[in-house]
Amino acid sequence: MAAGLFPDHVLHNIMAVFTFMGANIMRQDDAYSFQVITKTLETVIPALIKASEQQEKVQNVVSDVLRVFVDASPHIPDHRRLPLFTKLAETVGTEKFLWIMVVQMLESHITKGAQKTDEQENKPPAGHVHQDIEFCLHVVHNFSPRVQVVCCHQLLQYLAKLPQDKEEDTATTSKTRTPRNVTKKKTKNELFDTETHTAKQLRHFKYTLANFISVLLSSETFISQLVELEETDVTSMQPLYQTLLEEDLRYITQVAHCLEAHTHSNTAKFWRALLHKGYDILEKVNALLPGNVFVTVVTGLMQNELATVRRKAMDMLNNKLQQQQTPFTQEEQFALLNLIDKLVSVAAATNLTDSDGGEEQAVNRQTALYSLKLLCKCLGKDSPAAFTKLFVLSTTIFLESGASTASPVAASALLLLAELCSVLKAHAIPFLPRFMPGLLKVLQNEENLLSNDLLLLSAVTTLHKVVESLPHFLSPYLEEVLLRVVQLSCLESEDHHKSQLHLRLRAVRHNLSTVIAPRVLLPAVTHCYDSVVQQQKSCIIPLMSILEGHLSSMSKDDLNSHHNQIVTFFLTALDFRMNNQNLPMLDILKIEECVIKPVIAMIMRLSEATFRPMFFKLFDWATRLETTKDRLITFYRLGNGISEKLKGLFSLFAGHIVKNSANILNDNNTYKTAEPYFGEDPRAEEKASQLLQYVLDCLHKIFLYDTDGFLNKERFDTLMQPLADQLENLQGGEGCYESRVNDHLVPCIAQFAIAAGDDGMWKPLNYQVLLKTRNISAKVRFAALRVIEEFNTKLGEEYMTLLPETIPFLAELMEDESEEVEHKCQEVVTQMEKVLGEPIQKYF
Repeated sequence: MAAGLFPDHVLHNIMAVFTFMGANIMRQDDAYSFQVITKTLETVIPALIKASEQQEKVQNVVSDVLRVFVDASPHIPDHRRLPLFTKLAETVGTEKFLWIMVVQMLESHITKGAQKTDEQENKPPAGHVHQDIEFCLHVVHNFSPRVQVVCCHQLLQYLAKLPQDKEEDTATTSKTRTPRNVTKKKTKNELFDTETHTAKQLRHFKYTLANFISVLLSSETFISQLVELEETDVTSMQPLYQTLLEEDLRYITQVAHCLEAHTHSNTAKFWRALLHKGYDILEKVNALLPGNVFVTVVTGLMQNELATVRRKAMDMLNNKLQQQQTPFTQEEQFALLNLIDKLVSVAAATNLTDSDGGEEQAVNRQTALYSLKLLCKCLGKDSPAAFTKLFVLSTTIFLESGASTASPVAASALLLLAELCSVLKAHAIPFLPRFMPGLLKVLQNEENLLSNDLLLLSAVTTLHKVVESLPHFLSPYLEEVLLRVVQLSCLESEDHHKSQLHLRLRAVRHNLSTVIAPRVLLPAVTHCYDSVVQQQKSCIIPLMSILEGHLSSMSKDDLNSHHNQIVTFFLTALDFRMNNQNLPMLDILKIEECVIKPVIAMIMRLSEATFRPMFFKLFDWATRLETTKDRLITFYRLGNGISEKLKGLFSLFAGHIVKNSANILNDNNTYKTAEPYFGEDPRAEEKASQLLQYVLDCLHKIFLYDTDGFLNKERFDTLMQPLADQLENLQGGEGCYESRVNDHLVPCIAQFAIAAGDDGMWKPLNYQVLLKTRNISAKVRFAALRVIEEFNTKLGEEYMTLLPETIPFLAELMEDESEEVEHKCQEVVTQMEKVLGEPIQKYF
């Protein structure tokens, strides 16, 4: 009654009453005292608030009243405390002043508790909630979810208004809070007085307040209260969620700026922890939103005047879309589809405000494009019509931005286009003529691509999706697609073989080789080869890898129907060595190898009846009189590869090359002829050595896989002398000779003997090799010993039949003028004794 009749007098004297209550009555643990307090609150506070409103100082008065109860809280009996504070909050008004009670409780918890280290103040033990904070949560949980969300919003607003930090000074070095009576001298009522608290206490208070909001929003009690809400109440919560998210996003932006400003200070860890807590609150609110409510909230946030808030709203949408495990309901799909136009306006930069900076705008455009990409991934299959308009948007953006500083925006637009093609498939066909030339134009700008890895990867990713999704509609663009792919494949450096770009280009090449029809791809490969062989020869390597994959995956019917076309192309490609004499030899060898691979890939799929005329055609191509001998090198290198793959089956066709091989071994032997095999060619010696190597390797594999008596007496006689005479061919110099003998000639002659399988053939061969031990060159004598050693190893005890004619030659070598030859002879004799099981020195 007094409060109503004489508000001014009550206003001036009521604090003394509440102080008395806090010091005396509230400490009493009886029902009567509690009833007195309750009655006093119900009677005095409403009148006090009404009077204070007239004087525009209601918050200060409520703050002072609440402070009395908060300070007395430790002395209030435990079972009375929660009902009392609940009643107090109800009386002062929960939606307006509950947040003040929370602030004062947490401030009291900070100042009365033991001082913590920076690490403790920044990051409390996981899963632990202090009893003071737990009590504060219990008080807040006694009210509706609406009140709790409003309280969180007000707490965030208050947090944002607190000073960033404060300088420690002599007035505030005390680790305890200034007594309450000191604050009465202040001219302004502050909930957290920075003048009487240390900088560490301020930081601790900020983190505790942010942590309280996070814990509240994820508490089981709060979530269960939300679940029990009626549908109308759920709808009424939408604007509250939106304002809470807006405030949190503003606060995150503010803390991020503080972290940037304090990166190198000792408070950086605190700001990082506080920023993390801000994002934690964002995630907690996001998790609370049902699908349709979430979309409504995001839509509202996207209308915010701050560009950062709009971007965070899109980030929230992206996280939701990525984490969605179950299909969206029809209502949720409808709500999400309504977002497309808003995102398009952001991506197209048609909704700019004066506050949008260029960089901020670019980031928002990227985020909007990514949101559209995710929406297409989630909903495009069921609602293709809603997304087809995005083809024009993405094409326009990447063409306008691709060559500018906004290339990250162009990259995002390309990734959107990739997703559209992947999801919409046939719906993308009408838009191919619009975006495909633009995409190829972007891929053609190598200078811009090389300076922008993101744009390059995005463009290649888009091309991959287009080829994968629309392979049957690429005929008009295929030749240029091949050209761009092989060019980009050649731009990769060797240390990038595991990079995303390398993997993506490999995927594109695989798709080109497996999903394009032969009638379309083969002519495109031929035209592309004609283009790159002139100026970009290194591009032949990836082009041939595409062809190799294509030939490996072709059906037998397609292979047969296009056989002549493929062989004609191969005869052109195999002429690379002959037509590019001025290239470095290493480049010639590398490109020639990659041309041979698809030839072998095709041969492995041919029948004998089909391969035989092809092999004869290749042999005729290499040996006809009017051609250069360079083709022989390519042919025998190819023959070496074919024999390795076909193994014993190659002997069905190898008889055709025996005589030619023998002629080459005879004619390409400097011991027999003074005329260089390749004439006046500047690389005559190098080419002659290469040809010998490939011929010997090819013969070696024929002998190695000969199980059906390929090496008859006639063929043996044809090859024996030319092979043995190669021991005296010092072609290419000392190093080249040693390498040829050890790696090619010795294995070939030894396998030649095994394939003969008859001591009637072994004896003349062994004798011809023994004759080489009397050559004037120590290198030749040493090489002959290597062959004898290999004979002994391969033939084992069967070599006993050759021992009588061998021993005189070995006896001569045991006293050779060359120490190296003499030492090698001793090694050979020792090895023979081990293999034969008896000493042979007695025969010397």
